Amino acid sequence: METYITVTFYILGIAVFLFGTFSLGLYALIINPFLETISINKRLSRKQRDILLKNFKYYRDLSGNQKIDFEKRVRNFLLHKEFIPKGIPQVTEEMQILIAACGVQLTFGFAPVRFVSFPKILIYPSHYQSSNGKRHKGEVSLSGFIAFSWEDFLYGYKRPEDGFNLGLHEMAHALKIEDALHHHQQELLDHESLKEWGKISRQELKKIKTGKTRFLRPYAFNNEDEFFAVCVEYFFEKPEEFRLQLPALYESLSKLLKQDPGKTLQNAKFYFYPPENRKLMLLLNQAIKELPNLKTLKAKASFTKSLFVKGRKNS
Repeated sequence: METYITVTFYILGIAVFLFGTFSLGLYALIINPFLETISINKRLSRKQRDILLKNFKYYRDLSGNQKIDFEKRVRNFLLHKEFIPKGIPQVTEEMQILIAACGVQLTFGFAPVRFVSFPKILIYPSHYQSSNGKRHKGEVSLSGFIAFSWEDFLYGYKRPEDGFNLGLHEMAHALKIEDALHHHQQELLDHESLKEWGKISRQELKKIKTGKTRFLRPYAFNNEDEFFAVCVEYFFEKPEEFRLQLPALYESLSKLLKQDPGKTLQNAKFYFYPPENRKLMLLLNQAIKELPNLKTLKAKASFTKSLFVKGRKNS
């Protein structure tokens, strides 16, 4: 009788083990990816969209369908990141949304990029001292994290046209590292486009160092990695001026990142502005379209003056 009971418990134990193993396998292979897919394909909440509309010009300039795609990518980014407060009480939802949106902005021309090499995002209140004793605004570490000074990150998006954007700068470093480590697993930077970028950027670096152009800030000339990161900042924040000053470099970066902020800017709609400013924005849009068609300086001046008068009446 005892032998019978022992065998029965033994068989039940094996059955429970096998069922548990099967259940875990089923969850890992089917259920969890299915739940992830459902989560990613949901739009952001109204509150989360309002965070983007208020703080993220790049998102505001997108079309309706592009906004939906952008939001799904933000959710995908958030799903695979651990946000760690460093010297602040907590990482707020706004912080998470804006940092995720920054990563999506840089990689919007590609299939969704998870930055799998960097599962952790560290957020400091302002400048901080890293493990090597240096003061930083942000850094990308092969230990698996990206760090930001929140004060400096936010500054970059409050002034979207000054050429300074800490978020894009650090994400650009992370993208280059991610591509080097995982290019065989996911489609990131096209190899031929990257070679072309390297060739053109080295040529431009030589010209810049000889004083033939002063467009980029001096920090870009520290090394090729910093040159790329600074160019990314200017690419998104000063696209029209970048294209005018360094056309070959701009076109090469546009090809590499598979997007063109200059065209997005030209095609921007202004429905996102408060009603009291909407007429002014429409007038500005009209000026962008009409001024190049006016052939004489006098005609341009007259047209600009008429818009200014209309603008004063509407404000």
